[in-house]
Amino acid sequence: MNLSSLNFKVILGAIYLALLSIGLYFLFSVVDIKDLMSYEFIRLNKDIILKYKTENFLFLGIVFFIFSMIWVLLLGFAMPLLIFSGFVFG
Repeated sequence: MNLSSLNFKVILGAIYLALLSIGLYFLFSVVDIKDLMSYEFIRLNKDIILKYKTENFLFLGIVFFIFSMIWVLLLGFAMPLLIFSGFVFG
């Protein structure tokens, strides 16, 4: 193993952890963990999400496609993508 390939892996891992921690920070600063676990929260906000989907479908589709490509390239697990795509895109 080269030192340059090891440095690349360390840099890629650091970027992955930084992006994941920033995303989780922003998620949990807006939404409480109890709200994510309750179906009541999703049911109450369903109308807002569906309204946003009908008004911005092309933008939402492009952002989802780009995010899913980056998420899979960084070896992210597929569950968040499946839940979001099933809920928003039906």
